[in-house]
Amino acid sequence: MRSRTGKTARTIVARLERGEDLYDRLTQLVQDNFVSSGSFQVIGAVKRAKVGVFEHGKYEWTIHEGALEISSCTGNVAVKEGKPFVHCHAVLGDHKGTVISGHVGAGCIVEPTAEVHMQVYEGEMSRRFDSDTGLWILDI
Repeated sequence: MRSRTGKTARTIVARLERGEDLYDRLTQLVQDNFVSSGSFQVIGAVKRAKVGVFEHGKYEWTIHEGALEISSCTGNVAVKEGKPFVHCHAVLGDHKGTVISGHVGAGCIVEPTAEVHMQVYEGEMSRRFDSDTGLWILDI
């Protein structure tokens, strides 16, 4: 295991509105606030979800329609190829108790709202491509 220690520089709280794309807005929040290292949590709901699982060297994406509560949504921010990159996973549930989860992609549409709490860290965290896994991993 590799690790590093840092300090939280600030906290950003945001509210997404009906019809906004969860992943796109997280990315915009990071860009607008010049975040190059951080972590976040999101609670709320979506009416459409796009989630993926990494398998056989690529993401397999599925689309889910209907009211879904964001039971857990966490992620981090690091610089990938010179630009801030949002890495986000979510656990979503419907009114029957069915749960879906995975890597969040563009296409998760907020309904009616979502609340973001982001911790911004001092310094910069980055990602590098790892040929063994086929993933952009944290460069620690």
